Amino acid sequence: QQVHTCSRATCLRFNRHGQLVCKRQAPWQLSLVDIIDEHGTWSPNLTYAFLNNYCPAITTTLCCNNNIKLTNGSETKDAAWYLTGYSTKKQNKNDNVSAFMANTLLYHQGYLSHLDGTLNHNCPLLFHCQHAINWEMEMSGPQVMAYLMNWRDIICLHHYT
Repeated sequence: QQVHTCSRATCLRFNRHGQLVCKRQAPWQLSLVDIIDEHGTWSPNLTYAFLNNYCPAITTTLCCNNNIKLTNGSETKDAAWYLTGYSTKKQNKNDNVSAFMANTLLYHQGYLSHLDGTLNHNCPLLFHCQHAINWEMEMSGPQVMAYLMNWRDIICLHHYT
C-alpha cells in the first residue's frame, strides 16, 4: 500500500502527554515545490499529506515505495558507519578461536611428539587448547580483582550431602 494509514497496530503510539500520535509523523507537510530552508531542512514536492516523498522510477522498478532523503554530514557518517559494519560483518570476540586452536595443535604436534600413548598425548593437548583460549579471553574488572585476591570463582550457596 502506497498511502500511509495510521492505526494502533502499525504506527500510532502514545506520547508522553498521553496522546496518540503517528511515530512516522504523518500527515506530512504539503509543498508544491522542492524547498531547502536556511537551516538545511529539506521539503520535497509533496501534494498529498499521507504519501511520503517517493521516486516514481524506484517505485516502478522495485514495485515498492521508498523514501527519498537528503542527508547532512552527521546522518551520512552514521549511515556509512552502519552500512560498512553491516556489509563487512565485523568480527566478534570469539571469531578467531579456531585459529588459536590450529596454532595450538601445530605447536603440540611439533614439540610434544615424543609422548607415547593416546592419553599421555591428549591431556597436554587439552591443556594447551584451554590455555590458548584463556590467554585471549577478555576479563572484566571484578573478575581480574577476584583472581588477584585469590578469591574463589564459584560461590556455593548450598552443600548437598
